[in-house]
Amino acid sequence: MKRLVKKWMSVLLAGTMLLCMTAGLTGCEGGGGAEDPLTVTYRNFVQQNFSHDYIAFKADVTHDGVDDLIVIDKSHEEDPDYITYGHIYTCYYGTVVRLATKSDATVHSGGGQFSWVIRPVGNGYYNLISEEGTLYQGSGDIGLYEYYIDVDTQKIHLVKEYDRVKTKTPVSDARWEQYLSIGNRALQGTYSLYIYQSGWDFNEPPLAASLVIARG
Repeated sequence: MKRLVKKWMSVLLAGTMLLCMTAGLTGCEGGGGAEDPLTVTYRNFVQQNFSHDYIAFKADVTHDGVDDLIVIDKSHEEDPDYITYGHIYTCYYGTVVRLATKSDATVHSGGGQFSWVIRPVGNGYYNLISEEGTLYQGSGDIGLYEYYIDVDTQKIHLVKEYDRVKTKTPVSDARWEQYLSIGNRALQGTYSLYIYQSGWDFNEPPLAASLVIARG
């Protein structure tokens, strides 16, 4: 169960810890307004590191009281890569540090298609939801999961596995309809970060427009 969610995690703090520890706190103070120092820090980082076909959000998906940066990089969706990337960063002692990268192919035969949804859970915190895995010609392993990143343990904290279809034979229509029904109920009250155009099995939530801080 957890393997499917963890497969895309790349914890990269180790290589940047020295740089972070020598930096000052300026730019890590969050705070509400559209142009608070953290927003400016994140926007500048995005504009310096991503050139086109991206969308950036600010939300606390680590549940530590500091908003994180989520960047959806769509610049590799065409030949030769056919991959969508989603990066999660946080601000640590004044430096923007990458916590994790999620990637999925833009074709089902590549092992799944990109989906990322966000849910507000109170106290300014958010959880992430994604469909992980794939079915090919009706068989395979696919599920819908909700989670957040524990910045202290540097691991994904699985909140809930809503449903999972794992089969070596084509899934029945009744079982698939059950999966879709469970998923659509689970996605009520959520917002989309990005869903690849043909890769979502459920009703697509509205864009998390209030969390967007940059587009390219």
